[in-house]
Amino acid sequence: MSTSAVSSINLGDPQDDSTEARLRASAVKHFAAKGYDATSIRDIIEDAGVTRPVLYYYFKNKEDLFTKLIVSEFEAGLRELDEAIAAGTDFRDTLIRIVRSQFERAESSPELVQMMLQFFFSPPDGAVGIDRLALGNKRIHKVARAIQAGLDAGEIAGGDAFSFTMV
Repeated sequence: MSTSAVSSINLGDPQDDSTEARLRASAVKHFAAKGYDATSIRDIIEDAGVTRPVLYYYFKNKEDLFTKLIVSEFEAGLRELDEAIAAGTDFRDTLIRIVRSQFERAESSPELVQMMLQFFFSPPDGAVGIDRLALGNKRIHKVARAIQAGLDAGEIAGGDAFSFTMV
């Protein structure tokens, strides 16, 4: 896998062509294209140019790899959300920053976004040990707090923060 293929996925340092980065990039590519259940370890290692023992050096199994990808990328998205909220000067500016950051993330890593959306809206058949509801609620509560700040400042009216968040 070329450095450009690795750098197209937002998984840490974009210049990182390490074995682990290649494995992560390969996994995202295959999970996004085929889903978790249809992706094999063989798909991932062949694309990354490594052997099975090398994958097992970094990850316990396919579920561990998938879980680490989902959780680390979700946490990265939450950090970006926090940054957008913190940088906002008023509710309108905060809302624009939130939306812009999400579109920039999707534009820079469409395969990653596809994998995340599949996980949330069409989860794997297997027992992947990630609490989707808990992850989603973290994001919802952050956005709801930003909206509540707009309500408290009188910049918006006509509802409650949670209802606005869910629209």
